[in-house]
Amino acid sequence: MFPIKHGVIYRTPEHHQPPDDNSLAGNTNYPNLNSRDYAKRPLNRHIRMHQAWECLSLNTEHQAVIATNKLSGREWAGSIWGFENIGDGTMIKPAKACYKLQCQTLISCLQFVANNIFLVAMRSGRVQVWSTRSEVRNPQTPYCMFLIGEKCEHMRPITCMSLATNIDHAVTGSKDGTLKLMDKLFILFFSRRVVLQTDRRYDFSKICKNVTGTISTILLFRKVWDMGCADLFSIHTFRYAHTDVVSDVATSNKDASVFATCSLDYSALLWDIRQTRPAIALCDNYPARFKSLSWPCENQATNENFIYLADECGFVHSIDTRVPRHFVQSNKCLNRPVHKITPTNNKLAIIGDTNMVKVIDANDFATIYTNVDSEHFVRDAVWRDDLELLTVGYEGKLRIHKLH
Repeated sequence: MFPIKHGVIYRTPEHHQPPDDNSLAGNTNYPNLNSRDYAKRPLNRHIRMHQAWECLSLNTEHQAVIATNKLSGREWAGSIWGFENIGDGTMIKPAKACYKLQCQTLISCLQFVANNIFLVAMRSGRVQVWSTRSEVRNPQTPYCMFLIGEKCEHMRPITCMSLATNIDHAVTGSKDGTLKLMDKLFILFFSRRVVLQTDRRYDFSKICKNVTGTISTILLFRKVWDMGCADLFSIHTFRYAHTDVVSDVATSNKDASVFATCSLDYSALLWDIRQTRPAIALCDNYPARFKSLSWPCENQATNENFIYLADECGFVHSIDTRVPRHFVQSNKCLNRPVHKITPTNNKLAIIGDTNMVKVIDANDFATIYTNVDSEHFVRDAVWRDDLELLTVGYEGKLRIHKLH
């Protein structure tokens, strides 16, 4: 019938004059005003180092950047902390941080691209490239966070990211399946949505000399992204690379056009973007879902054609890319799903959905080192050298494991 404005019906009456807060103490004639007090609370805008440490990355100067997530309460968020020297781990405190950054969403992956530039992937589907310091600032205080470029192309959370040692490759994957390959600094996304192509270009040469034009490739929508000085652009798209979540991606240390992916669809694929049909199956119809994979370290004595695969049952397998669908070696390393494989010279660091850290021989999978001192899940592991392994996890602490 006649339209009625809700603002007229529910507006506060003019004769309504509620008493002040002191008069309302113990008064039962008025409703509970906790919501009003909650709205009036002062906002805490200080950046906090949250309890769940998700990612750790070191540059060639042994500077560290750590991503922490808040996984409790109504509002989940993340923060990034940079440290010039981690020493024995006692320097990892908020007061000792050289730079810090508050993120509105959870952080999935983080890795250095250069000594002063890192790449971060968010659960919101956004990828950002940040600069940590500037050459034009005071040498005594050189750290200044600057957003070089960002793009939000994923419709689902990003789950994994891999960066090659030569900095010519980077790979990210998301829950809806996106793989992107970039030249110079490429990123592989997994997404089942078509993203419009753009031809914008920004000149960041004065800001970042190490980041130049980029080409990237997405699988599941064949997307190739062009990154003009850290700005991402989609060029190609491969559709339906996997039928489920892409759990991990890894770029080859020898060939910039080759990378591998594994998924929760019980398969692992080897990709070569130069081919007309770029993907071949390393393993399919496996009885357990694959959780992680890795190529051997660049200077590792193991055959460069080997790939290490890990599944949700705690098994680690080695497979020769020249003889797919056949495991060269298998060994049960953990009693829980494997979360990540980190290689170094003839060693593999294995972490999973447990507090155990295990180091095995890359050739015969013999156990070299085991540690269960962590009080919660271990989420990331980085080799500082051949005998020192750094780990972080949900206990909110950095641990240094020394192998003898």
